[in-house]
Amino acid sequence: MTTLNLSTTEVSKTEGGHTTTTWSGSYSIDTTSEWAAARWTSVGLPAGAVVSAAVLKLTVANGTSDEPNHPVWLEDSATPAALGTGGSDISGRTGTTANITWSSTNLGATSNSEFDLPDNTSSVQELVDSYGAIDTIVMFLQGSSSSSRDLQLSDEASYPAKYDITYTGGAAAYTPRLSLLGVG
Repeated sequence: MTTLNLSTTEVSKTEGGHTTTTWSGSYSIDTTSEWAAARWTSVGLPAGAVVSAAVLKLTVANGTSDEPNHPVWLEDSATPAALGTGGSDISGRTGTTANITWSSTNLGATSNSEFDLPDNTSSVQELVDSYGAIDTIVMFLQGSSSSSRDLQLSDEASYPAKYDITYTGGAAAYTPRLSLLGVG
């Protein structure tokens, strides 16, 4: 059994139709037009892996905005592109069929509290089953459709999104070395 402990390499957020790849200070996600994304590179999940756990960890800024009811999924791609600044860079990407909803009426957050989201093994396994070895993962989180369910994430530079993925099996990547032999 192997566990990958990943910290984000890129983040992005969309608010008011504008997308930015900087995320300083806390960030509120409280309507369906607001999105957050995180991208992990150098994941190293081998083809054929059987995923037994996949837990996202996000840091909530405070206890007044800790009532998530937010859908979360992964980008359905073998090679997700870097996060950009286009208005629909996050919402325009295709998500996996498997997804989760992070839901709580009160997480009990204090200043900069880290929380585990519900396990989303099925989303990661879907990527492995569809594409084989996975080296890059992008996660999307959309704002809630309920006006009373809000979420304020902490400064990404100080509190990066984390992803712990546990798996067994899988073939290690192998690149054959070929050489030409002269025949004569």
